[in-house]
Amino acid sequence: MEKGSGYPLYLLFFINEKKQKDAVSIPIANKNRIMNTTKIIIIALSINLFSCGNTQQNSNTNHAVVEKSINHPTLQIFELDGRLLRMNSFVGKPYVIIFWNTQNTQSIEALKTLENIKKELGEDLIVLALSEEPAFKQIQYKNKNKHPFYFYKAKFPQEVTTLPALQLYNKEHKLVKELTQVDKQEIEKLLHE
Repeated sequence: MEKGSGYPLYLLFFINEKKQKDAVSIPIANKNRIMNTTKIIIIALSINLFSCGNTQQNSNTNHAVVEKSINHPTLQIFELDGRLLRMNSFVGKPYVIIFWNTQNTQSIEALKTLENIKKELGEDLIVLALSEEPAFKQIQYKNKNKHPFYFYKAKFPQEVTTLPALQLYNKEHKLVKELTQVDKQEIEKLLHE
């Protein structure tokens, strides 16, 4: 998992009831039993660091700067847990999107072919496998087959009429090629642009 990928951040505040005269009253079922003890109030702030962007220190102003979240130029892509995918981790990298379905044998064959190409070309080949199917079906498939891809949920664009369909994007997130089958030469060309 990438750094800053949406884990909750927990802040702990300790309040001693005897010292805090103006403390906010918090209803507790067994308040009499713990009246003289120190209460711990845990405020859980679920800060989704992935969707807020990464922060970095600006040396000139000593303020935290939040990077702008980058979305896909034409698609709404969702993590399997339902969060909107931010494309920040793919900045400056070419990638292949494959539209697929677990019930489509040509899609399954295309995923296997892409896996073999990825083994040959290495980490430079980034594959985003998009399906309209429910997340649990994709997770079952992913856990069974262990493809080294990113699996996401997305509504297929109108131009995708057959499966599998592939879209090749360059480092600037520009669509450079659309395919209906895996083409190793086109993928190599994309990686060397």
